[in-house]
Amino acid sequence: MLLARMQPWHWWLGVGLTGLTVVSGIGLFAGYLKNVVRPQYPPKQKDDD
Repeated sequence: MLLARMQPWHWWLGVGLTGLTVVSGIGLFAGYLKNVVRPQYPPKQKDDD
């Protein structure tokens, strides 16, 4: 009866893969912003003349 009440071990694989997917998506989005969007808006130059 104890075996029937236990959660399947493969449930944790889904939790890990979901977390990995979320972290990868955030990383891809941040990389896109850094490499594609940021060069379109370069920082303003200071004029210290």
